[in-house]
Amino acid sequence: MKKLAAFAGIFLLVVTAGYSQTFSFKAGAGLGSVSTGDVAAGVRGISDLLKVYYSSVGKFEVPGLGPDFYAELIYHLSPSAGIGFGSGYFFAGKQSTVGYSIDTLDISHTVDPRVGVIPVTATFHFFPALSSKIRLDIGAGAGLYIANLKYEELISLSNLATGTLQYKYTSGSRMGFGFQGGVGLEYALSPTLALVAGVQGRFASVTLAAGKWVEQGTEAFGDYIESGNDHKAWYYDWTPVAGDRAYAQLAFQADTPSGTDLANVRQAKLGLTGFVLTVGIRVGLGKE
Repeated sequence: MKKLAAFAGIFLLVVTAGYSQTFSFKAGAGLGSVSTGDVAAGVRGISDLLKVYYSSVGKFEVPGLGPDFYAELIYHLSPSAGIGFGSGYFFAGKQSTVGYSIDTLDISHTVDPRVGVIPVTATFHFFPALSSKIRLDIGAGAGLYIANLKYEELISLSNLATGTLQYKYTSGSRMGFGFQGGVGLEYALSPTLALVAGVQGRFASVTLAAGKWVEQGTEAFGDYIESGNDHKAWYYDWTPVAGDRAYAQLAFQADTPSGTDLANVRQAKLGLTGFVLTVGIRVGLGKE
């Protein structure tokens, strides 16, 4: 460990020798992806179960792609190295509906999960020059990710009976640690202004916090409305028929789901792993 610290100190002295301290500000937007982890597995499991047992039409989708915005302040140790501190916002959602019948009831079933993520990152940048105007931006570092989930579900009955059952859940924000890394390309328009484009990958997940919920029913379900702030998101594998396959499920309730037909019960984790494609600008705030 001491040798590593000594090497790091020598490296910093070398890269900063002969250069004035400077900063630059980078900002941009793009398209990102998110895995959603247990949330995706549970939604797909519900869709598979409805297909097998009720011959449903269509399938439930999960959030995948969404807009991403970011800003980063970089302290340049030299023209070819720097340390950046950044933040931004990413969100993605996907509403989908399947139809199926149970006895004489025709059912329209809609789910709408939405994910929001605020990253706070620290990144080491290396800027190898490819020409007088073009250089790479190779970066890696750690991040603190603040994330939440909004989940809405609507079941509508028709035919011999009509009614709706609607459930809305918003998790509390939860922080988790992860890592990110990527590579970009910069094209200098002037000594202090450059166009930037790049791709970055992130690796992180958070366990969802308890959140607010509202459930209401009409007509066939009875006219009622209930609410609270104690529901948690749960993941488990459910075997509805002994000897049959298990289906991943996502449930929202205060207490831990239990039963002999349930396995791998845990609080659901929201997977944040994914990639981001961005374009933007970098503005120099001093001479290198």
